[in-house]
Order: sequence, then structure tokens, then C-alpha cells
Amino acid sequence: MHGRFRWKAILALVVCSTLLGVGWYFVHKYQMKSIHDRFLAQATRAEEAKPPQYGRAARFLRIYLLAKGDDTAALARYGVLIEEKLAQNLQTRRDALGVYERVLAQDPTRKDILMRAVKLSMGLGRVDDALRHLECLQRIDSLDPTIDLLLGDCKVFRGKQEVIKAKQQIQWDEAEGHYRAAMRRAPHKLEPYVRLALITSCF
Repeated sequence: MHGRFRWKAILALVVCSTLLGVGWYFVHKYQMKSIHDRFLAQATRAEEAKPPQYGRAARFLRIYLLAKGDDTAALARYGVLIEEKLAQNLQTRRDALGVYERVLAQDPTRKDILMRAVKLSMGLGRVDDALRHLECLQRIDSLDPTIDLLLGDCKVFRGKQEVIKAKQQIQWDEAEGHYRAAMRRAPHKLEPYVRLALITSCF
């Protein structure tokens, strides 16, 4: 009789402990979400302040991302903030590109971030990285004339680095092909005509 009562008491204790544990888990999860959301809200307030406090906004986003690094939207927002508002030197531009690489590792279909990564890579002289991202962009939208234009720019950059005339000519020819493709897809745009004229004058 006493043994049966003891087992019932133990079972009740186990059930109560389990319920308390589950309840604590969900309370803790809710509290952490609330804390994380506050960091995002503070980042927004800092950006919208008069005058804007971009450095403060970046700090709040960085803290948020320490816990929620898989939040691709917040990660992209952080990268854009660094590039557009805080990239005053070479290192911060590299930091912004590193953030974009993290975004693309999570979501390689982000065309807006791919385009930013291409332009930033080119600005940093990292043409191979730019071409890698442009290949991804081509798979997403093969008819975008901007992609052809940027491919041409990459080939021109490579051509300027070549010291052997024959290899340089190959880069010029490929650049011309990309510029002409951009012209066909967007005949109203001036940029490919200007770029083509510039490389033609180098032949």
C-alpha cells in the first residue's frame, strides 16, 4: 500500500517537473524573442533619429545578429548600413562585402545583394569574386542588361592587368561581346555604347 503511494507520488513529481520545465522553456523563449526584437527596434530608432545615428544602429544590429545570425533580412540590412553609411575606408568596405557573403551563403538567390556584392568586389579590385557573383546573377536573370554591362567591365579590368598583348585582346573581345549584348537588350541605355567606344579606342 505504502509502496503504491510512493510510486504515485514519484510519478506526480516527475509529471510536475516536466510541465514546469516545458513551461519555463516557452517562457524563456518568449523572453529572448522579446529581447531580440527590442534590439531591432532600437536599431530602427537610431536610423530614424534626427540626425541619424548610424553607428549606434549598426551596434544594435550586430548584437542582435550574435544571437540571430540566421536572420537573413537583418544580416542584409546590416551589410547595406555598413556599405552605404559607414564605409569610409577600405576595411569597412571589406566588412560590408563579408556580410554580403554571409547573406548569400544563406540565400544565394538574393539578386539585390548579389548586385551589391558585384559592385563592391569590383571597387575592391576583387574581379574573380565579382565574376563569381555575376555567374549566379546570370542563372537568376540571364536577360538583365546590367549583368552584361558589369561582365564587360570585369573583362576590361582583367584586360588592363594583362601584360601579354594577345591575352589582353581576348579580354577586350569578351568585353565587347558583353557590351553588345547589353545594347541589344537595352538599346535605350547609354552606358554600353560609351563603354564600347572606350575599349574600341584602345585597340
